[in-house]
Amino acid sequence: MTFIHWLVSIDWGQVVVTIAIPVAAIIVPTLIAIRLARAERRDALETRKRERCLEAGASVIVALAPLASLFDLASPMQGHLWDLRARIAVYRAWIEPGDLSGDWLALRHREGMRLWSEAFALVVQKGGPAGIDYDSLLGVLQPAHEWAASMTELFSGWLSGNVTTEALRVDGARIMERYPQPES
Repeated sequence: MTFIHWLVSIDWGQVVVTIAIPVAAIIVPTLIAIRLARAERRDALETRKRERCLEAGASVIVALAPLASLFDLASPMQGHLWDLRARIAVYRAWIEPGDLSGDWLALRHREGMRLWSEAFALVVQKGGPAGIDYDSLLGVLQPAHEWAASMTELFSGWLSGNVTTEALRVDGARIMERYPQPES
């Protein structure tokens, strides 16, 4: 008996019923389960990454709080600004490459440093904290407080999806125009 005769003599219907269908019944659900597990793992990784970005973003917002409020002039604002910069750096480490929000935060921080520096220079010019009345102090600090408040609103809105990346881009362009990067 040759191989071809042997192939012809086999009852292929019986082979399909006894071997192929049970094997397919095992393999197909296994392949589906593998694909579903991979998709679930990928979704879980994306979810964890998003949570880490939101946590880092929330810490940036928390660091902005003392900068948006009236404070005791004896309290060093430099520490708050350093803390904010550090939290921005952590946030930038968690975002995707090409995410504009990290660069926007860095630009806003640079703007804030300028505004706080200008505010303190005005306080010193008016005789220091002891030589300035409360209303004048509010007026001097107003631009820096407004900066922190608007930064908080824009960033929290961006994190929640209510502010577009284009709005961050426009705001970043405004900052770069107002405070050009010094040439090296």
